[in-house]
Amino acid sequence: MTKITIRMQAETPPVESDSEDPLSSRGPTPEQQQQQQPCDPAEALNQLNAELGVLRETRSDSALFSAYSSHPQVFNDEHKMAFLHTENYVVKAAADRMFSYWEARADLFGEERMVLPMDKSGTLNPEDSLAL
Repeated sequence: MTKITIRMQAETPPVESDSEDPLSSRGPTPEQQQQQQPCDPAEALNQLNAELGVLRETRSDSALFSAYSSHPQVFNDEHKMAFLHTENYVVKAAADRMFSYWEARADLFGEERMVLPMDKSGTLNPEDSLAL
């Protein structure tokens, strides 16, 4: 029996264009650079609060603001600082992570249970506890 090996190599030719996209050659705007720069924790917390205010105007029907409306005590400075610390005090990234976090909690636990503690007395039912 003869063993045959077939090697296929796909080559993608480079795409050349006569006109260069003017936006691709530019770097981030000064505003985008500022949003990506880490700042000190106290200033980051102030900026995060301002960023959440802007998000509230555009995404008021989100899980984040639903949870905030019903349980504002959950959204203390310690809670916000956890997101800032995770994102190295980059405010925009922390706000996006916080938004995604609350959307995921709403998807997993539902609107009513998403604000409860993540333990047997809160969001986890007996079936959830067994799974963990």
